[in-house]
This record gives sequence, structure tokens and C-alpha cells, in this order.
Amino acid sequence: MRLHQWIILGGALLALFALLAFGSTAAPARPATQLLFVTNTGDLRITGTHGHMRISVPARATLSWFTDRPARRAGTSTAASLAAGWTTNGFARVPPNAALVTQRAGTSMQTIVTLSQPLRRHGRVSFAYRVLDDGRMLGMQTSGRPQLGRYRGELFVDDATVPPCAIPVFGLADIDAGTSQSCVMSAGTRFGIELSRPGTAEIRICGANGPGSIGIPSTDWRDPFGVTYLDAPACPLAPGAPALSVLTVQECPWQFCTIKPQSVAYDAETDLVITTTYAPPAPTDPSTITLGN
Repeated sequence: MRLHQWIILGGALLALFALLAFGSTAAPARPATQLLFVTNTGDLRITGTHGHMRISVPARATLSWFTDRPARRAGTSTAASLAAGWTTNGFARVPPNAALVTQRAGTSMQTIVTLSQPLRRHGRVSFAYRVLDDGRMLGMQTSGRPQLGRYRGELFVDDATVPPCAIPVFGLADIDAGTSQSCVMSAGTRFGIELSRPGTAEIRICGANGPGSIGIPSTDWRDPFGVTYLDAPACPLAPGAPALSVLTVQECPWQFCTIKPQSVAYDAETDLVITTTYAPPAPTDPSTITLGN
């Protein structure tokens, strides 16, 4: 990456926690920004016709995400997860703002846009976009409009609330009792949840963009290829919805034994929102894993 590209990216990340100070002139008012998505690829494409332009990136392109204060969480996923969480993050209702930075032949251009209509096909993810000539984001503003073609570029997308699921394991070691965390998982991927300290993790799953099914690979070493398929209702889940799966790890009562993490994996047949709630151990907790409705 050339020096000026690192300067652009570094400046954007340093300005992350001042995101609201810059705002934009496009989308209607939304809650305070909590997440910023950043994808960087050498194969960003501008396609379409006048008035119907699209930004296209590889579905497996790395997507980094960062939270605003006070949580300050971060993680990585793929560009496909941005499309998977489109409805869940409210983007279908209020299109998100984005900063597009394109480089080609030694020339860099900044374009502030709104994104809509995500599509996943032929191993790529694309978004329709509208240029905001007077928009500002992360200290950047529109300096030009890229033409049709292929670029090296970055895409910064703001104002989300649900991060993509971490790769490859979602750990609960640092989660306080009674708290919940949610994340979005893309169809066609596998996701593991690990409970790494004593207690119970209740796992609720729903279809991010409509109902579907999920597969739970067998936890029995004698049946390594067994998969149980369960229905996932459409999001949002009704209040008090039962846990789809439960992980429990009991505190070891003897000094000479150690606590071993327990985990479970899912195969996404549809885009999923996974909500995990941790509770401290109870005296009656079994030292086993329980799966089922």
C-alpha cells in the first residue's frame, strides 16, 4: 500500500470515535453511531449505467468493524456479512452513508455516498449507491465521481448496531452475568460459540432477512458428519423466545481439576442473527452440553 493510502486509512481510523462530529447531509436522523465497517480490496468495481450505479467487492473480502465508545469492541468478518445484516441493522429502512476511497494509476478519489439494494451473486457483493456532493464523513468529502471500471479501494460504512459474528469463535470469557451480545452470520458459513468459564450460555437464533433453517453439527465423536437441522424464525424474535441451544459449564469442585470450555457450531442455511446471554453457574447446573428447543 502506498504512503498516501496508509495516510488516508490511518486518518480515518483515528477519526473513528469522532464520527458524529462530521455527520453528513444525506440520511435522516439515526441513533448515535455504534459501529463502523471498513472493507479494503484490490478488486473494487464500479458497474451499471447512469443513474443505476453499483459498487461491487468480493464476498470474501475482509471486513473490519469497530464500535464507538464506550464498548470499543472490534473484529473481522467478510463483506458478505455486511449484506447479511442489512435488514437487522436498519439499512433497508434508512440507507447508510459510506465513504468510498478509490485509487487507480496513482490517483486517489473520495466519494461520499448512500448505499442500498445489496446483492450477493457470483462470489461478489454489490450495492446501489447515490453520490452526496456535499457529504462529509470521517473528515473526508466528495472530491470526484469514479467512472466504470476496477479500482483498489476502501469502503467505510457507518451507523450500524449489530456486528458480524467473529471468526471463528465467539468467546464469553469477558462477558458479565446477565448480559447479551448479538451478531450477524452470513448464509453458507459456519459459526462456533464457546463458553470458556463456568455458567450457562443461552443461544437464540433468528433469520436476519426471513425465516430459514440452521444445521447443528453433531457433538458426538462417533458421528462426526451428523447434522441436526432446526427451523430459525424470522427476526425479530418475540420477547421471551425460548433458547434454541444451551451451553453449560459447571464449576469444578476440586482443586486438582480444570474447567474445559464447551462449544457448539452452526451451519447457516440463511442469514442469521445470533443472540447469546450468559448467566453465572447455579448449584444445579449439569456439567454437560444440552442442545435442542
